[in-house]
Amino acid sequence: MKIVLLIDFLQSVFGGTERHIFELCRNIDRTAFEPVVACLSKGDRFLGQIEKMGIKTIGLKVERIYSMEGLRRGLWFRDMLKKEKADVLMTHHFGSDIWGTVFGRMADVPVIVSNRRDAGFWRRPRHILLYRLLRGRVDRIVVVSKAVKEMVLQEEKVREEKIEIIYNGIDIQRFDNPADPGRKREELQVPPGARLIGCVGNMRPVKGHRDLMEAAKAIVPQFPNAHFVFVGGGELRSDMMSMSRDFGLEGNVHFPGIREDVPQLLACMDICVLSSLSEGFSNTLLEYMAAGRPIVATRAGGNPEVIVDQTNGLLANKADPEDLADKILCLLRDEEKAERLGVEARYEVERRFSVAKMADRYEVLLRDLAGPGS
Repeated sequence: MKIVLLIDFLQSVFGGTERHIFELCRNIDRTAFEPVVACLSKGDRFLGQIEKMGIKTIGLKVERIYSMEGLRRGLWFRDMLKKEKADVLMTHHFGSDIWGTVFGRMADVPVIVSNRRDAGFWRRPRHILLYRLLRGRVDRIVVVSKAVKEMVLQEEKVREEKIEIIYNGIDIQRFDNPADPGRKREELQVPPGARLIGCVGNMRPVKGHRDLMEAAKAIVPQFPNAHFVFVGGGELRSDMMSMSRDFGLEGNVHFPGIREDVPQLLACMDICVLSSLSEGFSNTLLEYMAAGRPIVATRAGGNPEVIVDQTNGLLANKADPEDLADKILCLLRDEEKAERLGVEARYEVERRFSVAKMADRYEVLLRDLAGPGS
């Protein structure tokens, strides 16, 4: 069965949807499924990594789907789908969902699967309208959490039987046997005995990093050896650095930038925090769990479907720096509890969120949609 995976852009194998596609291609049964990865715009570096797995890739170089160039490339894409005899077109992100569905139907692709991978914080009325107009042209909508399913039901008015929940999966072995945590702490230039609170992710408003910095302002006077590590880049990184200076926290806050050694960095963290204001289903949260770290996460989107409060982590109110600080302080004060929560988090990710389980779910779905003999 030939599956064309279409995405708007591919910036890094470590991004959320990028990692999802990478892991799906790597773990799907290649004797039964032949994936092809197509990218609307930027993605040459990532496509090269996909090609190393022996998977065909297509760079479409479409910057705007609503343009003559978008139409011209769309007709080329239609012809390519026919030539490749694609059995399934699977779209990711808004541009791919709309543009891909239109030209996929023109190519008479038998099955079109559309993905919803966030809680729609960016949506405007025009986006919802276009999704509603095309809801009858897709065969199934895959969502990454119950929270996203509810959003799709309410906004897109899709029939419930058309929606499939498939949780993200993670390569748990990446987090086994990490390098010496002490050496990573030296790289971060933190003093001996520091308690490290880590946060991984691009610094964008929706990720709530400002709330975590506000929480750090309340925590450091009580725990002077608490050090906060913000891993990643993003549009707010310079603002966050300024914020740390304004709060007098320069010595307790670290910005190591975009890193490709996240498993090793997580191994040296005492606590990991996800301060998001909106989430579909967080890959970062799964990484924290795979690393066996005690976690504080906000009650945003799919987070409560993964973290059971007081069982495998702590949940804090979103957009509430005071509550976030209280939960972090609880773990700083009770190391035994923190350790127990970390162990339970690791157990839960092994039980429910491996890449093998995710790939199996997609295989079952695709065979079901393709019908007998697939």
